[in-house]
Formats: sequence, structure tokens, C-alpha cells
Amino acid sequence: MISILTYLGANGASRKIDIYEGVSSNPRMPDKLNSLEELGLVTQEMDMTSRSTIVTLTPAGEQVASLFVAIDKCIKGNLR
Repeated sequence: MISILTYLGANGASRKIDIYEGVSSNPRMPDKLNSLEELGLVTQEMDMTSRSTIVTLTPAGEQVASLFVAIDKCIKGNLR
């Protein structure tokens, strides 16, 4: 779930398929997204125009994700 939050924190609202491609195509991904929604960290809404589910961080999710993005940048910076 951390990788989903990090992805959304870096990329903003995304279609589920983009999250699957960018994070993982693990069959448990829908369960993880549902858990994040139950925790109040993301919302999932159907975009009727594209018929895609859009996943968006809530304000609480943005706070959590920003920490993971900062950690990710720090780790990547130290590996270079």
C-alpha cells in the first residue's frame, strides 16, 4: 500500500490501470486500493467519460503520501 500512496503522491490522481502498470499488477491490488479507501486515504470514482476508475488521494492521504515521496527522493538521492 505504501507504493500505491507513493505513486499517487508523485503522480496525482490516476486511473486504476495506470496504478497497476506503475506499481504492480498483483491480483491483490484491488483489495489494497479498497483498504486505502476504507482508511480514508484515497477515493475511487468512476469517470463516466472514459469508463475508468480514478483514484485520488484525500487530504489525509496527501499528507501520508508526501512523507513517502520525500523518503523515496531521499533514498534515491543517496543511492547515486
